[in-house]
Amino acid sequence: MLKNYLKENNVQFIDEKEKLFIYDYDAYLAKGNASIVISPKTMNELSGVIDYLNRNNMKYLIRGAGTNYCGGVQAQHHDVVVSIAQLNKEIIELDNNLYTISPSVKLAEINQKLMEKSLVYPPDPASLRVCTLGGTIAMNAGGARCYMYGVTANYIREINVNTPQHGTINLGSKQSYVLPNYPVKHLFIGSEGTLGTVLNATVSTQKDNLYKSELIIQFLDYKHAIKAVDIIVKEGLLTTAIDMSTDPFIPGITNQIGAKLIISIEHDNEEIVLGKLTTLKEAMDQFDCQIISYGTLHDMRLAVVQENVQGVIKRSNKKVYFLFDTVVPRSKLEEIIEYFFRLSEVFNFPILNTYHAGDGNIHPTIFYDPTDEEEYEKLKLFLHLIITKAVRLGGAVTGEHGIGIEKKNIQYILTDPRLNKLYQEIKQTFDQENIINVGKLLSDNESVEQYKGLVREYSLKYCYPIEKMEYNSVKYKPSVEDGVLDIPAQLSPRELFDKLEEETISIPYFPVVNSQLSLNDLYKLGIPSFLDSIYNLDLLTRAVELESEFIVGRKTLKNVEGYNVVPLYLALKDAKTVTLKTVFKEELRNKYYFIKTCCAKDEVHKWTNHPSFRNFLVDYYYTSVGELLLLLSCKVEIPSNFEEYNVWSGTNFGEYSTFYIISLDRELQFEDIHFNSWLYLNNEKTLLVFDTIQEQKMELLKRVSSSIRKINQNTNEYIYLDQRYKKQVDILNDLKRLIE
Repeated sequence: MLKNYLKENNVQFIDEKEKLFIYDYDAYLAKGNASIVISPKTMNELSGVIDYLNRNNMKYLIRGAGTNYCGGVQAQHHDVVVSIAQLNKEIIELDNNLYTISPSVKLAEINQKLMEKSLVYPPDPASLRVCTLGGTIAMNAGGARCYMYGVTANYIREINVNTPQHGTINLGSKQSYVLPNYPVKHLFIGSEGTLGTVLNATVSTQKDNLYKSELIIQFLDYKHAIKAVDIIVKEGLLTTAIDMSTDPFIPGITNQIGAKLIISIEHDNEEIVLGKLTTLKEAMDQFDCQIISYGTLHDMRLAVVQENVQGVIKRSNKKVYFLFDTVVPRSKLEEIIEYFFRLSEVFNFPILNTYHAGDGNIHPTIFYDPTDEEEYEKLKLFLHLIITKAVRLGGAVTGEHGIGIEKKNIQYILTDPRLNKLYQEIKQTFDQENIINVGKLLSDNESVEQYKGLVREYSLKYCYPIEKMEYNSVKYKPSVEDGVLDIPAQLSPRELFDKLEEETISIPYFPVVNSQLSLNDLYKLGIPSFLDSIYNLDLLTRAVELESEFIVGRKTLKNVEGYNVVPLYLALKDAKTVTLKTVFKEELRNKYYFIKTCCAKDEVHKWTNHPSFRNFLVDYYYTSVGELLLLLSCKVEIPSNFEEYNVWSGTNFGEYSTFYIISLDRELQFEDIHFNSWLYLNNEKTLLVFDTIQEQKMELLKRVSSSIRKINQNTNEYIYLDQRYKKQVDILNDLKRLIE
């Protein structure tokens, strides 16, 4: 039946066993069992194939470049594999640095296109030259630069997806405030292809920095390198990335373990880059280290890894390596690294580790003999022990590689049973018949009991004790060094600014109005903030503690366990405590610069296109009383009629009990705004109106708007919502019953 459909519609496929072989592998150890591989070339072909598979309840999965490390794109049930490798590639430019992109486009191809406009799409996994946008959305990929810029989810505005249960739907929106929040979109990002298929995505981009300095520092002692990371972070010296690679450790041979730091500093101001570089060199004088190379970040990372791999191969009899990831709080890096060196000696595994030191995402790399069954068993035990240790230290099962086949059983063990149940119910909401990417991300009691039995067997066989395999809530309290902070959710941003006034850190959430509302209220209302396109409140929130001491998420800078249900709880429940990402105040002041003037409506574009500003303009805001606020990426010499605007201490446009948030489909001319009191946000095409809107004006607004929301005290009411977005609201209402 399927083959007949494909032949009738001229859709390319292969089913010869010898040709399927390559599709049975990704970067994980195991082998899959694809029954057929379909390679659509157009979006119509892709949509048609998926609809056919959904109608006929056929098990299938979507495969991009196949660079997945956890078995996420391997068929496990003789599934149909739908490869997007040959799918037409489109990159469509929209307004305000947004682009709608096909899932088959490689990240390197996106940035090649963006170079024409001096823009960049920041997510940068190590596989960026070959991995696809669709694959990185499925995995919520990160990379070295996510230390400063965040992960894939920070840049996905809207995704057009197909799910077995709901068909083709849009999740998210091109403008940030059409809905008050986007928990359904966040469930989908990082869901490892288990909820549906990405058909295209609209992404936000940033202006690329003009000046960069990227270098490698060699340390004779890896512990000194970890201490150097701590100093670098506290001093706010980095604007982009900090990676670390320990030198190879071979049991019985290696006496001293050194390390290399791979550092990237960038800014639009060359003096700031040079100043940070000078300060960095001075800070490193206390250690036995030296700068050994300058170059580009990814080329240097690749060179260091290749050098270390060759070092192990030349000095040991282990020629094959296995790489996985996990996450710890940044302050626990030394403890977890020491632990896996000890395990290396116990199991006689040569190892090295390349990790994102800025966010605690470690990548143990173990060399073993794949022909030796005992080595394979010890490898499995090693992985279990490292991940368990990381979680017990306050970390997460995985930071960017994902769960897939590799970690689904240990995730189940280390996760609150209430969340395991919720994950299954979410899966059923989107895929009731369990047909898409079956056997990934989620586990069940039977599989977990089999896994526990094997781990116990290996523990006894190799004489290494394991702790009891059951869920234990980890009550970890982050320190400043971890880059996250526990905050009472009843606090308002105003109270938070006051609380942190004497601190060097800040929570980069700055509402344009109503900073007196509690964080609980602000999560639900979706009130615009000054840096929302860079620091979105939902994604700044790493974990939520509810009144029942039920903790959702992990108190780490990175985490891609299970489904991302943190935004779901924020949208629907009141929290006791939230764990928020922090940023050093000095770094914010160096990177973003607000200035204000008063001018007439017809002068706004004169100033936004002024030679002093136009190369550094990130966004602008304009009010009914003629206030023009510019957000720049660099401190510049300003005309005498401008002054600095202190967003960092909580200055904003005031407190209002009732107002409207209007998400426009197009940019309005200021002379077309006929209200007494209003605020316009340029990048988001969003108008805040503080008057009562008469019925006639409301009808006119509906014609040019995606949504009109009325904020009254701490409630959100839809006055108008375009049909394109109603399905998201319906799905959210369906999900609400799952967490009540």
